[in-house]
Amino acid sequence: MKAKWMFSMLFGICLTKISLGQVIEVDTMPVRQPNPVVRKEFTIGLDIFKNIPYPLFGNNIPIPTSESARLHNRGIAEIILRKQARDKMYWVGLVGISKVEISDPEGIERRQEITGWYGKGGAEWTVGQKKGHSKFGIRGMLTYCQSISELVYEGPAFGDYRSTRVVNNFGIGFEPYYAFDFFLGPSWVLRWETRWSHHQRVVGKSFTPYYPGAGVSFGYYNFVVSGGTTLQLHYRFRPER
Repeated sequence: MKAKWMFSMLFGICLTKISLGQVIEVDTMPVRQPNPVVRKEFTIGLDIFKNIPYPLFGNNIPIPTSESARLHNRGIAEIILRKQARDKMYWVGLVGISKVEISDPEGIERRQEITGWYGKGGAEWTVGQKKGHSKFGIRGMLTYCQSISELVYEGPAFGDYRSTRVVNNFGIGFEPYYAFDFFLGPSWVLRWETRWSHHQRVVGKSFTPYYPGAGVSFGYYNFVVSGGTTLQLHYRFRPER
């Protein structure tokens, strides 16, 4: 009888401990992490090289299309915009204005004043794996050029005939290019760019040895093929690196 009473008491104590115990549940559902914010890069740049060579060479540069023609007082201002579209791909835009003077003492057009603006737009792609330094791209272009020419027709008998001609030119074209970026810190990029322009004059009859946006003419009367290389300084907004 005593043994039965002790067994009943122990059984009751066990039930009391079980009823007062804590139940710990383990949540096996995965915790969803917020998606990372993608900060797409945007840069704005200026050309810092195209105006340098001419003063260094005495502001008197030969033009390949004529033995006696020389280029003087060239001034260029360019603003470049780049916006990252996706990984390794950027939209690019460029707006520029230029002014130049050309003299040719042995030609009919003794002096030309050329003023023009141009806009370019396209895309570029990162190539290679070295932090995106190398890029290939292609841009289309729209151009406007006004040339004011002083014409001299030599007349041994009655003297020279002189006149002034003003012509407005419009053109279209495209240019593939290669660029290499030197990162100067988290916010600054020095870009070396080499282009090869192809330009067609569609309005205007005056030949200009230098065409704004394309450069010194190599090609036919209305079709300009010209290459060039330059340096640009870009500021990076929302840099990823």
